[in-house]
Amino acid sequence: MFRPNSISLIFLSGGLLALGPLTLDMYIPALPGLAPSLGTTASLVQLTISVFLIGFAVGQLIYGPLADRFGRRPAMMGGLVLFGLASIVCLFAPNIETLIVARFFQALGVSAGQVISRAIIRDRHEGSDTSRMLAYATVFIGVASATLPVAGSFLSVWFGWRVVFAIHLGVSAGFLLLIWFGFEETIRRRDPAATRIGPMARNIVRLLADRTFSAYMASLSFMLGAALAFITGSSFVFVEVFGLQPQNFGFVFTGVAGSFAVGSLVAGRLVRRFEARHLFVGAGILVAVMGVVLEAVVLTGQAGVYSMTGPFMAMTFGMGFVLSLGIAGALAPHSEMAGTASAVLGFVQGAAAAAGGALVGFLFDGTALPMATTIAVLALGVPVSFLIIAPRRAA
Repeated sequence: MFRPNSISLIFLSGGLLALGPLTLDMYIPALPGLAPSLGTTASLVQLTISVFLIGFAVGQLIYGPLADRFGRRPAMMGGLVLFGLASIVCLFAPNIETLIVARFFQALGVSAGQVISRAIIRDRHEGSDTSRMLAYATVFIGVASATLPVAGSFLSVWFGWRVVFAIHLGVSAGFLLLIWFGFEETIRRRDPAATRIGPMARNIVRLLADRTFSAYMASLSFMLGAALAFITGSSFVFVEVFGLQPQNFGFVFTGVAGSFAVGSLVAGRLVRRFEARHLFVGAGILVAVMGVVLEAVVLTGQAGVYSMTGPFMAMTFGMGFVLSLGIAGALAPHSEMAGTASAVLGFVQGAAAAAGGALVGFLFDGTALPMATTIAVLALGVPVSFLIIAPRRAA
């Protein structure tokens, strides 16, 4: 059913990647209704996001070795079962403490989709086909990020915040049935030593010692840090600083996320005609230039809804290239441990994303400058880190 280069494989991998935005982006609009419903404070409600990001990063380290040791299918099914059970607890959570714990385990479960979707594509493809298929699958992240916040807003208003977790439960059940009945194992050779501490540590050291892997990992980490800086800070800046109506902010977010999806789609079209490394570096430079433009707009006093949305959209267009081509470039030399490589990549990216978001929240002073400066610095790191670390002929 999920043959190499098939539309069905793109939809499966893209759907698994979109589980992350599903559990985060759809949930964010429900936050205002949580505090009064559970009789808690806004700070504890925000903690459900921080705990989720921690669980999402840690979970990827767990599923990578498990997928290399036992196979993609059982590891993915285990993650989906955990995701579903945690969603049930979230759905019926009687207090904020229960919800916080359940969100951590929900993140642990859903993180399997990030690791294993990439490993599946790497199992089935080589060379530019890997980059192309990852680019097409990554489109789903942009589409999900563009549509789910709006959907979450309406659903939370109509049915209350718990409906979000009912949807999570339904999605987990649907994917579990799909994997159980329709997915055939893709791993070529299981690694019995993948889950042993010693071999696992040696595999990680081997990955980090590979300059090609480390270069892509560093560049992707800077990119995701910049992306989370925008996600965390943009609502405060656009609504509180620029005076945009809250109901209209969703359209800004949709435009920015939609640009990311278009970038991923274009990357998939171009990777067969141009060298992936050149496309990656060019997109990284675009991200950096737009980061500098954002900073200049703020420093010159020209910051506003339109003057900042345009550069944001151009930046996320480049990010669509960087994410898909960067993951493919990092995984390409490590087919024998694609699960572990994907896990390490995802963990470091998740940590960088959490740090970028936390930094903007910590520095926010009622102006757009902290967000713009954070994004500009991290965006510059996208091409610079790659060019410094990568060997001259990175794969």
